[in-house]
Amino acid sequence: MAVVASCSSASAVGNGSTDRAAERLMRQLSSPHQSSAEGLTRAAVYFTRNEAESAVLEAEQLKPGKIEDPLARMVFRFHDPGSLSGFSRSDPVTACYEARFNYYGVVGSAHRVSCPKLAQPLTP
Repeated sequence: MAVVASCSSASAVGNGSTDRAAERLMRQLSSPHQSSAEGLTRAAVYFTRNEAESAVLEAEQLKPGKIEDPLARMVFRFHDPGSLSGFSRSDPVTACYEARFNYYGVVGSAHRVSCPKLAQPLTP
């Protein structure tokens, strides 16, 4: 499985819509339990199969010492196409989120990071 260069959070963008999409995916990936970055990638691709602009960009297998230690680090991309309804308008935004997972699911929560340059979606 390919791993793309690391991200920094210096210029991370996003909005409520991308935050909700990230939270929803983190809940979905927390059950059933996955034991590898590849398993988490497969599950993420399954859960986002109908969302054209959602993707797994990075999946790194870690070496946990205990079951509660992180076993994978992942970066996800979500896109909100924006909207124009009535007098309100929201601009399109693409945001990336990093999360770490242990056997029980996401550790803490996903947080916004800058999207990796030239990142391509991973396909398991």
